[in-house]
Amino acid sequence: MKHWHDRDGSLVPAGEPGEIAVGFYHPEGGAPELFAVETREVADAEFLKLVNSPKTMKVVLIGGPHDGRPSAVVFIVRCEGGTNWTVIKETEGMRQEFPFGRLDIPDLEFDYSSDDLL
Repeated sequence: MKHWHDRDGSLVPAGEPGEIAVGFYHPEGGAPELFAVETREVADAEFLKLVNSPKTMKVVLIGGPHDGRPSAVVFIVRCEGGTNWTVIKETEGMRQEFPFGRLDIPDLEFDYSSDDLL
């Protein structure tokens, strides 16, 4: 996994199509932390570690069968190219906080200065 600078100078994770990463949000918020893994089996094992880790953000679930319970904000993603990461496994906390199935990372491959926006 490589990192690209976005417009404000922050580093955002970027990968190759098919690359798998495990990620989580810190309790302080901000951008998610991702780290690449070799296989889905490794990703599943790291996912379980992070679910129980004190370094992950926890949210209280609202509604559903687990209403009122805390849930870590942890996920596994697959890269579709560049900064386009699709969530392929997530906790209920992740689904509640980021319900769109894609990480909130700007797509740096899109040219915002293009005349096509008009």
